[in-house]
Amino acid sequence: FTVAEKIDLISGVMRDKGKASLSRLLAGMTHRYEMVCTFLAILELIRLKQVRAKQSDHFGDIDLVPVEE
Repeated sequence: FTVAEKIDLISGVMRDKGKASLSRLLAGMTHRYEMVCTFLAILELIRLKQVRAKQSDHFGDIDLVPVEE
């Protein structure tokens, strides 16, 4: 797994569904390395101002939404 692959995966999910949740992105992952790559990809997308992370409740799921131009 690479961070670049995970960025492409997350970008594809965002294009198809309009948003993504952290728990759904991490669901089914069994390797810690894959989870770390996914988390780093999310941080990179936030740094590039392509997505924004929102959390509606304390300890609630984190939703990723595209940044509107």
